[in-house]
Amino acid sequence: LAWNSDGGEILLAVSPSVGLRTGARLLALPLDGQPARTLLATAEPVVGLDVLAPGRLVLHATSWRQNLQEIPVAGGEPGRWLTRGYSTDRQPVYSPDGERIVFSSDRMGGMDLWGIVPASGAVRRLTHGAADDWDPALSRDGRILVWSSRRSGHFEIWRSAPDGSAPV
Repeated sequence: LAWNSDGGEILLAVSPSVGLRTGARLLALPLDGQPARTLLATAEPVVGLDVLAPGRLVLHATSWRQNLQEIPVAGGEPGRWLTRGYSTDRQPVYSPDGERIVFSSDRMGGMDLWGIVPASGAVRRLTHGAADDWDPALSRDGRILVWSSRRSGHFEIWRSAPDGSAPV
């Protein structure tokens, strides 16, 4: 909430759901009982706002999207997006042969590990558990995948085959 500069309205952000992954409408609510009017709409949730003077508003909108981009170290070529969407894709690690990338993502709800083949764009889920899985790493020979999880109720390091099978 914020007071409009003349003190006759309260500004507030309204979201259609309680989740933080929905956009918001910024409303001006007159104190004299008149209906609220929409000032603007945003695809991202608004978590803070303030008014300085008539016509000047600052707001904090949060984006939950985190996408992966591969960028050549030697300049000249543009980078390319490996993932694009509304999920949180993070913590990428290359396989030793560079043929795939393992990363953590919440694209199906909870945080799990996923693999992507950059050459084709094929994406595959590697782990699936009730607890979140994150911090992926591959052994130097690429035969063991390790990650952090609370699957047992305690923070632990888990390991599996590189495709996520046989986790222990």
